[in-house]
Amino acid sequence: MKKNKKLYLFIFFISFISILICSKNSPLYPFNDWVDENAFMTVGRSWRHGIIPYKEIFEQKGPFLYLIFMISSLFSKTSFIGAFIFEIIFMFFTLVFTKKLVNL
Repeated sequence: MKKNKKLYLFIFFISFISILICSKNSPLYPFNDWVDENAFMTVGRSWRHGIIPYKEIFEQKGPFLYLIFMISSLFSKTSFIGAFIFEIIFMFFTLVFTKKLVNL
């Protein structure tokens, strides 16, 4: 059991370092110039402030994506730190499921 905890901690560390270096949502980048990412965050923040997607604000992606960015906007009003945290979490689960698939 303790070996699994160490493995998952290692996988989380790899996820964190990978996203820290590779993502513009990382605090290492001074700003995020990804057009789509800024649009998603704008819709997410707007939704959090009571503006209704597809009625009062429009972007071509789906509501689940906006939900992720709405939750991300709770972390900071001006940065992408929430999106950075989500990326780490999703990368962690991707690596965990990849490990399980390889073990099959």
